[in-house]
Amino acid sequence: MEYGLYDFRRDVPRYFKGGKAEDIGKHIMLDQERCVLCTRCIRFVDEVPKTSELGIVNRGHESTISIFPGVRLDNDYSGNVSDICPVGALTLKEFRFQQRVWFLKKTESICHGCARGCNMTVEHNKGRIYRFMPRDNAELNKTWMCDEGRFSFNYYQDNRLTEVKVGSTVQTLAQGIDQLAKLLESVKPEEVAGIASPAGALEDNYLMKKLFEKRFKVKNLAAPFWGKPGDEDHILKLADKTPNRQGLKLLEIDTEGNDLLARIEKGEFKAVIIMHNNPFGQDEARAEKVYGNVKNLIVLSVHNTKVVQKGTMVFPLRTFIEKNGTFVNATSRLQRFRQAIEPESQDVIEASLWIARLAKALKVAGFEYEDTPSVFNAMAREVEVLKGLTFNSIPSGGVVLSLAPVSPEPFVGIKAQPNVLGKK
Repeated sequence: MEYGLYDFRRDVPRYFKGGKAEDIGKHIMLDQERCVLCTRCIRFVDEVPKTSELGIVNRGHESTISIFPGVRLDNDYSGNVSDICPVGALTLKEFRFQQRVWFLKKTESICHGCARGCNMTVEHNKGRIYRFMPRDNAELNKTWMCDEGRFSFNYYQDNRLTEVKVGSTVQTLAQGIDQLAKLLESVKPEEVAGIASPAGALEDNYLMKKLFEKRFKVKNLAAPFWGKPGDEDHILKLADKTPNRQGLKLLEIDTEGNDLLARIEKGEFKAVIIMHNNPFGQDEARAEKVYGNVKNLIVLSVHNTKVVQKGTMVFPLRTFIEKNGTFVNATSRLQRFRQAIEPESQDVIEASLWIARLAKALKVAGFEYEDTPSVFNAMAREVEVLKGLTFNSIPSGGVVLSLAPVSPEPFVGIKAQPNVLGKK
């Protein structure tokens, strides 16, 4: 380079591939100049989603990877081709030029997108999530992850609820809990209803049930969820878009709650506590009919949702990314997720520890918990199928419980999606 020695011994002109930064799908960009024609992406779309959008065109040294004419790489698992590309020829639009990968910290977690509970890592830097990546689990999601779960990371960072509100007044967490405790002390135990949720961690729902057993009436606790079923494909995606419905079954919490909802609608309760649930966002007309006459609606929420706007007392909660906890998936696999980042506000608290602080304010004994692992360990001593387990002893890939599954294992009876020729 210093002396200009640019002569080459080759006697044929050098060939340059074109197509840099070619948009080939909803999430995927293709840089042809990097491609080494390993064909791993072609094998993936042929063998896993079975959609076959990719192929090799041209011959010899002019061969390139390409999509078929009139077809886009838009299947439900398209993001996985960027994981298996060894040279960075296939990259994600959502991650290109966003962050240097060597700056990212990785935390083991579980996908919150559906009842499958795919293993993944949360990749973050300086308190911001940049991507979700599939984590290897040969017994569950193998090395794959659907696009719906992969690209959901911004949902847990946007539209966050960060302030405690009593009416229209902003309060500190301690002030809000004290005022709530005074309110609950002024009503009879049977006049308080609780709405738990399959979107909440096992520990959250366990302490919610324990509080109602000790201070209120456990028959007044249920976990109805009105969200419409989504699509499923017998690969990884399940129609149930909640991560912990099996956990409610394990804790023997009613997941329908029809009787309780009818009683709330009749105005039998002076206070209703809703945790990790958004009935107004799932079916607003029905929610207005059921909760419209509730005098005191206490809302524990991650996001600033419609149910928050209806609440008389509102408390912000941490997402599963900001705390430790466990889920039980649709095939009864107990899995652990770890805290990745810390929220900016100290008033944003885990639901389980919020319940413990409320119990303390109500002078209810048995809620001396400092963190989620201690809650899980106490729960494991009481729940038969969890006995012998501790939070830190749960394997990285989870452990299957002696609880009847509600869906088949993944990759069983895979249905091929239509390929580019319109065939099955």
